Amino acid sequence: MSTFYAVSTQKLKIVIDDFKNRAKINDIKVYNLEQREREKPLRVTSYITHPSKKAGNIDPDCFDVITDVQFIAYGRFDNEGNVEERADEELDILKHMIGGRDVNILLTIFGPRNENGASMYNVLKNHMDSAVNNVVERVLSLNVGGADFDWEYPANQKEWDL
Repeated sequence: MSTFYAVSTQKLKIVIDDFKNRAKINDIKVYNLEQREREKPLRVTSYITHPSKKAGNIDPDCFDVITDVQFIAYGRFDNEGNVEERADEELDILKHMIGGRDVNILLTIFGPRNENGASMYNVLKNHMDSAVNNVVERVLSLNVGGADFDWEYPANQKEWDL
């Protein structure tokens, strides 16, 4: 029979993903693993969309562990490279959930809606300077860590080359 050293904790989180009737816990195991030193701290990334709609599903304590948030569905480019904001209120909710923790937020910016020939390719080929300036302005004014372009996917070789 194995014996482990006693472990004390302030929190133990149990998540039950799916059940039909009553949840019944048969066994819980908690391990006190030896802490290992790393040259750089481990980064933990999470994708989050619309925190107001999922507020009951997001435990703010998760930001004790998460270091980087990819804020999906923040906005999109128009066909001239301007960033059309879609979720500043949602960003405020996310920042409130994070509180004073050191969490890096990246805004995901999608290509324009595919209307009247609008495409990410056209934005980047014809309005790159405008797009870059608009993203930098938005990142600085919102005090976030950066932006990510969601281009799924270049459709042909000329788009891949760009």
